[in-house]
This record gives sequence, structure tokens and C-alpha cells, in this order.
Amino acid sequence: MAKTNYAAAVPVAISDPALKRVLLQHLIEQEQSVLPGDLAQFLSEVRERPLQDFLALTNARTLRVSILLGGVEPSLRQVDTSKDEAAMLQYFAQHGASRALLKRLFSVSTERTVELTKGFGQVGRARRPKADVCDQVHLAWHELQHGMGDAPLRQRLYSLHQRFSELSIRELESALSEFGKWH
Repeated sequence: MAKTNYAAAVPVAISDPALKRVLLQHLIEQEQSVLPGDLAQFLSEVRERPLQDFLALTNARTLRVSILLGGVEPSLRQVDTSKDEAAMLQYFAQHGASRALLKRLFSVSTERTVELTKGFGQVGRARRPKADVCDQVHLAWHELQHGMGDAPLRQRLYSLHQRFSELSIRELESALSEFGKWH
């Protein structure tokens, strides 16, 4: 998402009567104490009017509201983060990560890991790559640990898999665990 200053409130014209009715009805149902003074006073007056006046208000003119973009930006960032995390989870599952690693990296349930890995033939212990390949994996992992030390473990593993895409992530796990705990 591009870096933009979202501090301003942007006015938006609403001309659809159904949308105006829903918006006004929502505002009218709010507690008076949480609304700013002028808006609370206006809505109080609308509440006291007959239903026909309320309906005429929704049909008569364009309603203008302001959207504080600063309140929307964090939600958009969260959507992007969720999408990125889901894509990374799918990548790890498709490229042979163990269920235990999926649970650890993504905080997903056992049932979810079973569902994700179904059909990818991940049963039993992964084969350990040949000794020279293991040595290359260890060297690359050491470089990544120093170069990306602050990055999350799953990002470092993803980068490692990009270098050794011919291996499954389980095989990388097997190579890295050769000398004990690696994460």
C-alpha cells in the first residue's frame, strides 16, 4: 500500500435514498453522549419528528458525510497483512512444511494444518538431503541468520527455500536440525 497522509477528513456526498436512510437510522440509534454536540442536537431534533419527516429527509437532498481516512488506513493495512500471511501459509503448506512447523510459524490449529497439507504427500519423516547439499543449506542459513536476523523466522525460511527450491521445506527442516535446534 502506498504511503499517503490520511490525516484529513474527506467529504463524501450520498445521494442514494436507501443508503441515506440506513446511515441516518444508524446515527439516530447512537447514544447521545458519544456524538459531537451539533450532530447530537440535529439527531435529537430528527428523533422528535414524525416518520414522514424522516423519510422526506432521506429523499430530499444529498447527504454529506466526512470520512476520516486515518481511521480506515489501519484496517486496510490489516487486510494486506492477513492476505500476505494467508499466502505465506499456503506457500509453506504447498512446499512441504511439516505440520509442526506450520503450527509454530502461523499459530494454526492441528485440524487446519491437516486440511492444508492434505494431498501433498507429507507423511512420516522427511529425507535428509545429501551431505554436500546439507552443508550448502547450513552455510546459506548462517548467512540468512546474520543478514536477516531481525526478520521473522518464516521470512528467513522462505528466503532459504527460494535458494533451495528443489528441496521441500521439510527437507530444509531436516537439514537444519542435523546439529540440533535451529530456530
